[in-house]
Amino acid sequence: MRSRYWNLAIGSGLFLLAGMGGAGCSKDDAQQSGSGGATQNDAAVDVTASDGPGPDVVAAKAPAAAYVLSNNPAGNALVSYARAADGSLSGGTITATGGKGTGVGLGDQGALAFDAASNLFFAVNAGDNSISMLSLNSDGAVTLLDNVSSGGISPISITEHGGWVYVVNSGDAPAGGTAHAANIAGFKVTGNKLMPLNLTQPLSAAQPMPAQIQFTPDGTLLIVTEKGTSMIDAFPVPATGMAGPGKFQASAGMTPFGFEFAGNVLIVSEAAGAAANATSMSSYTWTADGSLTAKTSHLATTRTAACWVTVSGKYAYATNTQTFDVTSFRVEADGAITLLQATAGMTSPNPIDEQATADGYLYVLSAKASAINTFKIGLDGALTKSADFSLQLTTAAGLIAR
Repeated sequence: MRSRYWNLAIGSGLFLLAGMGGAGCSKDDAQQSGSGGATQNDAAVDVTASDGPGPDVVAAKAPAAAYVLSNNPAGNALVSYARAADGSLSGGTITATGGKGTGVGLGDQGALAFDAASNLFFAVNAGDNSISMLSLNSDGAVTLLDNVSSGGISPISITEHGGWVYVVNSGDAPAGGTAHAANIAGFKVTGNKLMPLNLTQPLSAAQPMPAQIQFTPDGTLLIVTEKGTSMIDAFPVPATGMAGPGKFQASAGMTPFGFEFAGNVLIVSEAAGAAANATSMSSYTWTADGSLTAKTSHLATTRTAACWVTVSGKYAYATNTQTFDVTSFRVEADGAITLLQATAGMTSPNPIDEQATADGYLYVLSAKASAINTFKIGLDGALTKSADFSLQLTTAAGLIAR
């Protein structure tokens, strides 16, 4: 099933079909949000639920749909696609975010987040250093509520828990210009507004090339991955919502990129600098102070440039940007992960974001190929591919499916 072509004005510009460039996991190549559980330890790990982004829970009354950001430099927009019972997509409804995209890949996971409890979307606008909040109505329509400064330069990933919103800004270091350091910045949802907390915290270095920010399931920690330093950061978040200084720890593998939670287990992809066949995955548990303990360390997959991660029950999936496929894993009861299939399914060229849904579908965004690939998830975690959906949009970033 194919969407029809769009030639609609967004802000002051047209919906551009610019190429994304590159094929690895770098910022110029390409691109999910979390919620809450108990302080954990190695002896008590719960992996029975797909405790990942808000969109795993179907919003009350609103029809099922999938969503991407246009990432258009002339005017960013959230684009909604109707999702049928058989997993197929159709249509394409555009809602401007009030900000601007970049037209090139963000090198992130989590450009778009959704909170099912409040039916709110949160989006980054990396082209003008802003973030946006949009509401999902019961009829499926999306409404822009607010657009505010991101509190830094080049916001690339955003997360929400209990009305607290945090974004990671990657910063910049322009030649001959003033450098801006990477940071995280906090906000509070107040009615239809995003109110700045006037709080930022630095990352482990000025320019560490962050990839993703997300709350732990209980909302007491913010996790950030840093591609450039191969560090994983943990920021404590007390009940006041004011994040404290980060605890910076070396990743078990090189180039930690995307991550997701399987209950009380953190699963992280490791792109290994996009070296051929060198991708790996690690899983961790954590303590209240943000200390991470690897349950599986640097599990090799033989694929190239795994960047994005999603979870469906006891199974996890990583998209591999340079080998054009998906790798599947089983999450064991003790928090370890085991490799199911190095190539569980083939995708369109240069897959980036992915999302598993509560009704058993896996969606993979291949923005450069202007497609979303759809897979049915079997009871054993195996993937069965159905027809691809054409976006007619090669600048897309982020993916939510609910």
